[in-house]
Amino acid sequence: MKTLFATREWMELGSKAYLVSRAPRATSPCVEIHADIVPRQPDRPGAMGKYLNPHVVLTEREVPVLLPGMVLVEVWFVGVCGSDLHALQTDAQGYSMFSGPSDCWEHGLQLGHEFVGRVVARGPGVKIAIGTIVTADSLVPCRQSECGTCEKENFNYCPNAYLIGLEAHGAFGELACVPASALHPIDVVLDSLGFEEGCRAAVVAEPLAVGLHAFGSADSCVRHARRSRRSALIHGGGMIGVAIGIAAREHGYSPVVISEPNQARAERAKLFMEYVVHPDELEEIEFWMNAFGKFGPTVVAEASGVVDIATAAEQVEIGGAVVGVARTGQNCCVASDLMMTEGKTITWARGHVGYLPKALSLLARHDLALSELISRDLHGLDQLHVALQKPELFADDTKVVCEIKRSF
Repeated sequence: MKTLFATREWMELGSKAYLVSRAPRATSPCVEIHADIVPRQPDRPGAMGKYLNPHVVLTEREVPVLLPGMVLVEVWFVGVCGSDLHALQTDAQGYSMFSGPSDCWEHGLQLGHEFVGRVVARGPGVKIAIGTIVTADSLVPCRQSECGTCEKENFNYCPNAYLIGLEAHGAFGELACVPASALHPIDVVLDSLGFEEGCRAAVVAEPLAVGLHAFGSADSCVRHARRSRRSALIHGGGMIGVAIGIAAREHGYSPVVISEPNQARAERAKLFMEYVVHPDELEEIEFWMNAFGKFGPTVVAEASGVVDIATAAEQVEIGGAVVGVARTGQNCCVASDLMMTEGKTITWARGHVGYLPKALSLLARHDLALSELISRDLHGLDQLHVALQKPELFADDTKVVCEIKRSF
C-alpha cells in the first residue's frame, strides 16, 4: 500500500494499523469488517472489484500511540450508513456490493464513520481541547499545498482523500483514532437540544451534510438562469434523499417531491416534505402536471441507487440539472444530443467537507426536528454487531443510531 500523507501513516501497518510500537498495549472493543481479497475479472470499482465474503467481527483492537495531527475520541453514538450496509451485502458471486474506495478489509478494518464522542487524547501539534464533544467529516482530504485540488479548496474531490471506516479505521468501537482536521465541535446542537439529545441527534450531521453538498452542486448549475419557479424531484427517501429535500426547501424550491417505494421510509419523509410519492405515481400525468407543470422539475437528484441517470435526465426540465449521489458501480449512458440541445447538466457529488457546520446549525433548529429521522436505536457494540450481520433488515430504516458508551 502506498503512503499518502502523514495522517494516514498509521494505516500502513496493515493488521497492526494502530501500532507504532511493538510493546503490549491496552485494548478497546470494536466491530471490524473482514473479507478475502480476490481481484475480480472483469474489473469492478471499489470493494465490489476485490473483496469476497465480507463479514463483521466483534473484537479488541490495541489502543494507538497517536501520530502528529491525530486524536483519540471516546465514541458515544454512531450512525449506520448505507455504505456500511452495502459493504456487507453481497452479490451472487459473494463480492461486496460497495463500489466506493475501500482498503485493509483483508486485515480487519474498524467500520463506521458517523459518530459523536469526546476527545480523550491528542497527538503532537493538535490544538483541540481534551474533553471537546465532536463529530467529524468522514472524507479526509490531504490538504497539502502540492495538491492542486486542495489548493483550490475543492476538498471533496481530492485525489489523495480517504474514507474513515472504509479505507482507514473508523468509529464502530469504544475508541476512534481520527485526524484532528476532520473534527467539528457540536456545541450549537448541545446548546439547543440539550446534552443527551444533542449528542444523539448530531450523529445525523454527516449524512445531512452529504445532502447539502449534493443539492448545492445541482443548484449551482441552474442558479444563473432566471426562473420564477424552481422545483425538485428526489429519487430515494432514505437519509440522503430526505437531506437533499431539506436542502432544496431551504433554497426556496417548491414543490419538493420525494419518490420512495418503501412505506416506512415514505411515512418518515412526509414529516419534512410537501410530497412523498410511490415511484408509480410519477407515471400519472395529472400528478406530474400538478407538481412540475409541462416543463418538469428544475433539479432531479438520484439518491436511490436504482433509477438510471438517463431516466433522470429525461425528467429534468430544459436547462435543469441532474445530480447523482448514490454509488452503484454502473456505467452511465445518456443521449448526448438531447442533453446538448436542451442545455441540461449532469453533475455528481462526493463527500461533504465544508458542509458540516451548516448541517449542525440545521440540527439545532427546533422547527425542523431532524432527530425524527432516527428510526431505530441500538445499545452497545453487541447489538450493533448482531444487527450488521443481517443488513437487509435495515430496509425500513432512515437512520439507525447505536449508543456505544455513556460517559456523561
